[in-house]
Amino acid sequence: MEYKNIYEQGIKAKQGDETALQYILEFKEAYIKLMARGNEDCYQEIVEKVIKGIKNYKF
Repeated sequence: MEYKNIYEQGIKAKQGDETALQYILEFKEAYIKLMARGNEDCYQEIVEKVIKGIKNYKF
């Protein structure tokens, strides 16, 4: 994965750029899986909360 500034990707994701949102989720995927502890429902809930958090964050 090519490195991109996560802050800039957050701004783009908040404006509706789906590729920027996917980049952020891929960037955080290992941590999300660690926190979900193998539970697929928990994984999906964490992903939803990350997306909502990005949409509501004030950059």
